[in-house]
Amino acid sequence: MSVEKIQLLHDDYIRLTERFKALWTFHQFVRGVHKTFFSSDPGQPIDFTDLYDQMKTIASHINTGSPEAVAPLLRDLNSRLDGVARQLRDADRKFSPSLLRRFFERVRPQDEKIAFYLLRFYFSQADIDDDVIDKVDFLATVAATGRADPDASATKPRSQIKKFFESLTASSVWPRMDTAMTPAIVRAFDELATDVASAREFEELLNQRLLENVRTMKRRVASGLSNPEILTAVAWCNLTSRSVFHRLYEKEERRLDEATGRITDLEREWTHDGDEGPPPEFRRFRDSRIRFDQQTKERNVRAQQVVELKAAIGDVLTKFDAPGLEAEDIEAAVSFYGPDAVWDASPWGMGVFEGQAALRGFFEDWSSSYSGLEWTAEEIRDLGNGVTFAVILQKGRVVGSTSSVQLRYAAVAEWRDGLIVRNTSYTDIDQARAGAERLAAGR
Repeated sequence: MSVEKIQLLHDDYIRLTERFKALWTFHQFVRGVHKTFFSSDPGQPIDFTDLYDQMKTIASHINTGSPEAVAPLLRDLNSRLDGVARQLRDADRKFSPSLLRRFFERVRPQDEKIAFYLLRFYFSQADIDDDVIDKVDFLATVAATGRADPDASATKPRSQIKKFFESLTASSVWPRMDTAMTPAIVRAFDELATDVASAREFEELLNQRLLENVRTMKRRVASGLSNPEILTAVAWCNLTSRSVFHRLYEKEERRLDEATGRITDLEREWTHDGDEGPPPEFRRFRDSRIRFDQQTKERNVRAQQVVELKAAIGDVLTKFDAPGLEAEDIEAAVSFYGPDAVWDASPWGMGVFEGQAALRGFFEDWSSSYSGLEWTAEEIRDLGNGVTFAVILQKGRVVGSTSSVQLRYAAVAEWRDGLIVRNTSYTDIDQARAGAERLAAGR
């Protein structure tokens, strides 16, 4: 047998050993998932010991000068590995991308090559569905950091990550995307990453659909993830999104905890005042908080869940304590308004304030003018269609004076996705009530 043919056999053997490593790693991963979350084995065992012995036999024939016996052995081993791959893919279909992510976050495997070989397994599968795309998406982000910790940041330059993905995807069987489309797709992901990085408030991630735009783009690309340039851009975009999410979430989490503390105090007041339990808004808040805490425990918090909890908090504080919240924590008050929210105080002759920064300034100026501010909600009505009407009595003392003042006014709020998008304050209660009813009827 010629030297060239021997070299080809040797190359085939090397490819099979790499495939064996990927299958063995994936097998151990599947067992780990079942042991961690189901306390069971994945089912039918796979005899990797026998497969390994066959690989050693092939190596022995190559090294001892019997290459003519190698080709049929390679074909047989490749066929057996095909069967193992099908068995493992069947097991893989039984758990979601979320479970894969939770496994990495809980177990935090120390071998950084695990993500590499899991990706190699997925890229060797011809059947691609949304779950596979999501799993590859997550694993590519883990692999890009060079560490198994899913919360790690990139420690390699982008060019090195791309080179790493080139070796990873070289043997992919996924359909190839037209390379002429690659620059435009890469540029699109880079622009999405820039948009996400520009977010300053948590609501912007949802209200401006920043995270949703990233997810939608990845689904559209689908098999294009086997292109190393595109995979690099996706991983880089994911790392940016994750960093921004964590930064904004940490700030948001403090506000949520402060608001939760205030609601707990309000619940005690309701319980202390009589046998009647708190209103249903408190129960809905508690249910939302329990779900949120469970997701936090599992390190699986999503932006939508944060917004849902804020909406539940808003239902309680807006109806039973919202004005007091403004005096205690201006930032917490502003967080219940959308990024482009409007506070219309023109009926008071004070103009219109647009955007969270303007609202924050208005709240700060108003609160700093008085001491001992107290608010009493004399009436609160949910008129439906995202419109609420409230009559508020404010009492306080002008700063630098012993004079007390009192203001009775009405507030008409318009809500969308759990956030106030417009609030109009009136000194004429009847005018406000009529306007609120017309607004609710017309939406």
